[in-house]
Formats: sequence, C-alpha cells, structure tokens
Amino acid sequence: MANTTETLSRIATRPTWAAVSLSALRQNFRTVQKHVGAGVTVCAVVKADAYGHGAVECSRALAAEGAKWLGVTSLDEAIPLREAGVEARILLMTGFWRGEESEIVRLGLTPTVWEPWHIESVEKAAAALHVPRHPVHLKVDTGMGRLGVSLDGLPAVVAALKTAKHLVPEGISTHLASSEIMDAPSVADQQRRFEEAERMLRSAGLEPSFVHMANTGAVISRRETWNNMVRPGVALYGYYLPFQRAGREVSGGTLRLPVKPVLTWKTRILSLRDFAADQALGYGGTYVTRAPAHVAVLPVGYADGYNRQLSNRGRVIVREHYAPMVSPESPWEMKSSCLDPKTASAWTPESTPSWPTVPPTKFSATSPNASPESTATRWFSWLGYRQPRTCFAKQCQNVKVNRGLRSRKIPAPAWDVGKADVLLPDRVNPLPVSPGSPFRIVPPFFMVCPSQRNDAHGLGWQILLKMIPVVRLQIVLIFLQRFSP
Repeated sequence: MANTTETLSRIATRPTWAAVSLSALRQNFRTVQKHVGAGVTVCAVVKADAYGHGAVECSRALAAEGAKWLGVTSLDEAIPLREAGVEARILLMTGFWRGEESEIVRLGLTPTVWEPWHIESVEKAAAALHVPRHPVHLKVDTGMGRLGVSLDGLPAVVAALKTAKHLVPEGISTHLASSEIMDAPSVADQQRRFEEAERMLRSAGLEPSFVHMANTGAVISRRETWNNMVRPGVALYGYYLPFQRAGREVSGGTLRLPVKPVLTWKTRILSLRDFAADQALGYGGTYVTRAPAHVAVLPVGYADGYNRQLSNRGRVIVREHYAPMVSPESPWEMKSSCLDPKTASAWTPESTPSWPTVPPTKFSATSPNASPESTATRWFSWLGYRQPRTCFAKQCQNVKVNRGLRSRKIPAPAWDVGKADVLLPDRVNPLPVSPGSPFRIVPPFFMVCPSQRNDAHGLGWQILLKMIPVVRLQIVLIFLQRFSP
C-alpha cells in the first residue's frame, strides 16, 4: 500500500488543462507598445495571477519582451515575482496594508500612496533600511470614488511628500470609471481634475516622471489620456470590453486593437453514450434529446470553475466541430451532445455567460474590468485551481471550425474517448476578438450572437435572407402602383 508521501508525489494525469501561449502574450505586448508608441511606457498588468494565466510565467515572458513595468494588486502578488527572479519594476496599484512597508522597500517595489500614513510608513521603512530615495506613485481620486486622494485632501498629502526625505514621488495616477463609454461626460471631468492635481503637485516643487491614467479601454479609445504611461490589463491576454455610445455598442475605425487570445481551455472525452430520442439527461432531466443522440461525458464541472448557469447553453469544439453542452450538473463532469448525422443535424445554441462571484483570495470583485457579464477577468481568474496551466513559447496552432449557414451535421465518428482535445467551451484563436464583427466576444471562449441556431459568420446571411421576403413584397407593391390602371 502506498504511503501518504508517495501518493502526494504522484503526477496528476487527469486530462483537463489550460494552455497558455506565451508567444501570443508577447505579441500582444508588442501590439500595445506599437499602438501607443515608443514614447509611452507600458505598465503590463499581471494582477490576479495574470488574470488566471499564471503571473510568474507571464511576467517573465513580458519582461523578456521588454516590459519595464508590471502592475499587481498588492504585496502578496509581488512577492512570488521577486522570488522567481523577475527584476522589472513592480507597481502596487492598490497600496498596501500596515506592516508591509518594510518588505516593500526591501524588495524594491513601488507602492501607490494617497494617505499621509502611507507616506509616513514607507518613509520610516526606507530610513530604517538605509534606502536614500524610495519611489512612490501618488493616486488621485478624480471621480471613480474608490481609491486615491481627493483634490481637497491633496495639499496635506503633498505636504507629507515634501517632508519625506527618503521618498521620491516618481509618479501620479488615477483611474477612469467609464473609459469604454464614448459619450460619458465623466471622462472629460476626470481628465480635468487629474490635470489640476498634476499642476498642484508640480507647483509644490514635486516633479513626477510618470503620469498615468489609461487602462485597456482608454489605451484603445482615448489617446488624450495616455500621458507617458499606460496600464493595459485584459488586452495583453487577448480581450477588451465593447465600446458604447448612446447606450449602444459601437465599433470600427480606431476602436480596435489586434490582440489574440492567450489561453485555451482543453480536456478530453471521458466516456461516450448513445441515447434514443426523448431521453431526459442530467439532474432534473433539464435536457431532453430531440433525436437519437451521441453524447460525450467530459471531465469538467463547476469545481473546475465552469459556471452551472451555462447548463444546456454552451458548446465545445471537438475535432474542429462544434457540439452543444448538455447539463454540467456535477462538480466533476458535464456532457456534450452530438446528434447522429443520419437522423438529424446538430443543434448548437450560443452561450450566454453569467459569472459567479470570484474567491477574494484569487481576485477582487471591485478590481478594474470586473463587469460580471462582459469581461474576461472573471473567467480567467476563476478558472479552477484544479486546472494546471501549461505555458509554452510556441504560438497556438490555428484551429479551423467547420461552419454552416444554419445547422450543420457533426459526424459522430470524429469523436473518440481520451484522444482528441476538446476546446472548452468554444473559443479558438482565429476568431476575431474586437466588437466590430457580427458577434462580440464575452469572456474568453464565448460568442454571443442574436441567433440561437446559427454561427456568427452566418449572421449577415441570416439577416439578408430574412430581408428577402420584405424586399420582394416592396418590389411587388411598387410594380402594382406603377402599372395598375
């Protein structure tokens, strides 16, 4: 009988994993840097374990690509990077807790400060460790209402900075609340307040080297907010939120950034079953087969981070074919159905994600880009700890997915137990990410499309086909009006 030590030392063989393309990550960094220009410093945000991709591996790759700055939430996210040998500058974007200041100075981290006690604590730690000038970045609350000093409280903080002999106010920052809403008046108001704060700082004799306020949305849509440093987050991992104007989604023109998804979630088929028509499947029989069905069981469930609200609504890719998900009813497994091509065509409903609350130890729900339904951060960060991250330098091989105008037949022989990789749920790198296409990417791997029975690429044709009867009727009416006696 194996003892406990032997059991713990075994290698996990469960074939469910997240593949992270470091080459795609590096390419995305180059894309952002090229977009903002060489004169703007890119602070690559790797908070929340690099949005679930693996902070250490991603930070190393970004540093190798030329990233001089990395952004994290707090000290506990920065320590593993330093222990892994990452030497890039690290910005603690949400400050620090009392008692962490000595470790911050010792590790050469750059804290964000906005309260007098922040400055006093770091000043004492720098003096005790004989550090002549430790850099800090001042954060100003210009309208987000979250972190930072208000304009009214700024004079007191500036005074504290001027008396701190061991600190250098290297930067000044703020955070935009509505960077993706193109007609939001609050953005201009925040810019005005931020410029006023910068003038107050410089008039007091303090000269910050870095001025930054642009997150991913502002990097893409608001050049005037770039200053000389930007803080892209989800864009580095291949995604960004849709832009809006007058309450509607807008795209095109400059509202694009050609980034590519970095993470692909994969598994392999655990078991195959055949069911007759009108067979109820899963807890509560929530899914009923419409025709004889070929059903695969996948070793993935909500314990892995897959949301139970996607039951009967998502889909996967099996050997270059889509297959709808059926009832992910347990923590460990879910089903995916492939209808027999001899009797019926495959039905592939689109997914409509709704994300669960993420664990506070993994990711802060009040962190930037934390929109519940429409951001990648929740999916990346909540992808379960049971999923090993497999990082590799080579670019992911493009996967072509067979498409059809309406429904398509998926050959059952294409499935096999334990052999073909299954992409979870339905995302592949070649599909466009920007909101300019007929569909928009909502967190990774998912497409939302007005049609429930058709591919996004067929959406334009669907609309056209629906218009044909209307156009035909219009032609008939015009003909009758002109030629009737």
